Amino acid sequence: MEPKPGLSAVSSSSSLAAMIKEELQEVVPQVKPRHFVFAYGSLICRKSRAITAPTLADKEAIPVQIQDVERMWAKRTQRGMTAMGVRFRPGAVCTGVLLPVTDSELKRFDQREMGYDRYPIPLENVEEVPFLVKQKHYEKMDYELADVVFDSTTENEPEELDNNNQTEVFVWIYVQRYDCPANEDFPIAQSYVDIILRGCMGISKDFARSFIETTVGWTPEEIYGEGNDDDPVNDSDEEEEEVDDDKETVPPGCVPRDSGSKIMVEPEPEEGPTWVDDRDEPIYMRADPVYSEKKADMIDQLLEDHVPEQLDNREPVNDDDDNEGSVDDGGLA
Repeated sequence: MEPKPGLSAVSSSSSLAAMIKEELQEVVPQVKPRHFVFAYGSLICRKSRAITAPTLADKEAIPVQIQDVERMWAKRTQRGMTAMGVRFRPGAVCTGVLLPVTDSELKRFDQREMGYDRYPIPLENVEEVPFLVKQKHYEKMDYELADVVFDSTTENEPEELDNNNQTEVFVWIYVQRYDCPANEDFPIAQSYVDIILRGCMGISKDFARSFIETTVGWTPEEIYGEGNDDDPVNDSDEEEEEVDDDKETVPPGCVPRDSGSKIMVEPEPEEGPTWVDDRDEPIYMRADPVYSEKKADMIDQLLEDHVPEQLDNREPVNDDDDNEGSVDDGGLA
């Protein structure tokens, strides 16, 4: 029997199988996954990434906007503050950065992002930020990395890297399990806002403006009543309820994600502030008091320009706060 064309003669069946596998790999393109995590809060800031995810500190982050995603203050942390969350909402736009991650880094994100679940983002929803295009921001970046992302949003086939290897791009977003508006026990911390805006300013001042303008929940009323039906959820004075699916306890004043329930206005207004100026005594564990003090006037002016009424509600932090919470912290927020 003559050997098949293209295959070399071998002395054993096992070596024949190995040879077939090797030669097929040279002919059949190998599709490799390439993962990106969409960061929409403190991980926009390179210095914060260096603490939260050290392996990502030196990787280039790609500024993007995601269609049909809305950023909001809706994730409670163990430090007793409200952090960033998102929700899927048609017509909304959320700016942030894409972080290239390896398979092992993605697994570490899954372990670290307590209280969040990871969802894929359709590539057609990933876009360059229009004002950054006008500012020629992307021309200063690593073309190969940016091209892999943006070219993949318009191609049905995996992006070709070389003759025999292709990559399939996946963009992931972490979404909080419960929507929890800020309240007096879990306020928005200015030290945390400063870190996020530091990252945004590192891209451009317009990027910082976009963060402020497209984020909802600076006051709880901004996200009350945003749901699919009229079913109320438990208020802070009511008993905590159980989620049937996973037997987790729903925090008071919150609603499980995708439950279809609205976040209803509580019967009584909050007695304390839902946004605090904690620059002198930071609640946020990765705060940078030196930066906050140096840039306070500039940041406050940005906030005054875009959310003046909400900023009027910010008050000094209460010295009696114990910074203890009941919901797990997350590194992406």
